Amino acid sequence: MRRPPRAEQRARQDEEATSSSESPAVDALARNVGHAINNPLGALMISLDLALEVLGEETQPLAGRLGEIVVLLKEAREAAQSIRAIVVDLKATATPSNTKDLAPRSGPPAPESSPPESMVSSRGLPPARVLVVDDDPLVSRALARSLNDCEVVVASDARDALARIGRGEAFDVIVCDLMMPGMTGMDLYDAIRQVAPAQLERMIFLSGGAVTTRAREFVATVPNILMEKPFDIRRLREIVRSRRG
Repeated sequence: MRRPPRAEQRARQDEEATSSSESPAVDALARNVGHAINNPLGALMISLDLALEVLGEETQPLAGRLGEIVVLLKEAREAAQSIRAIVVDLKATATPSNTKDLAPRSGPPAPESSPPESMVSSRGLPPARVLVVDDDPLVSRALARSLNDCEVVVASDARDALARIGRGEAFDVIVCDLMMPGMTGMDLYDAIRQVAPAQLERMIFLSGGAVTTRAREFVATVPNILMEKPFDIRRLREIVRSRRG
C-alpha cells in the first residue's frame, strides 16, 4: 500500500544521510526509526507532564480539574498509539528498503489557540506571541497546551508560517521543527532571512534527530537553540519567558 506523501518525503530526506559505519543501511534504519518515534514520544511526555501539573494545582477543587486531565490523558493515549503503530510497522517491514514506511500516524491538524485578550504576564507585559511550526499535530497540540499563558499561533507547514511572516506578523518566539516535508525548517530559516531578518534570532528548532547531511551541517553552523525531541517543556517555557516583550 502506498504511503502518504509525508512519509515518502521523509524517506527521500533520509536517503541523503551518510555513514562511516560498516553497516550504513542499518544505521539509516536506526536513524529513521528514532526520528519517527521522537515526535509522538515528545508529545506523550508533554501531555503527561501537563497532567501532573494540573493534578498538583491547589487553586481549585479536584473536580474542577478533571475535565482538563481527561483531555490530556486522551492526548497521551493518542501519542502512545502512534508509537505503537510505528513499532508494529517496524516488526513487519524492518528492512532497509522499507524504512520509508516508518512514519507517525497522527490525527487532524492542531487548531490555533490564543489566550483571552485580558491575559497579561506577571510583569504586566502582554503574553508572548509564539509561532509553532510543526507538521505533526500531536506535537503542535502538546506545545499549544503547554504554552497556555502565551498567544500561540500554529502553522502545520513552513509555507504557512512564511506567509504569515511575509504579511508582517511578528513573533517573540518561533518554535520550528527542523525536518518537515516540502519546505523544511532550514528552508524556512533561509526564506525568513530574505523577508524578515529580524525574526531569525527568534527561531528555536526542534529535532527528532538531524538525519541528513544538510541537517547536521545546518545545526553545526546556525547560532539558534536546538532542542532534541523529546525535550523538557520547562526549558522551553523559560526561553519563551526570557523573550517576552
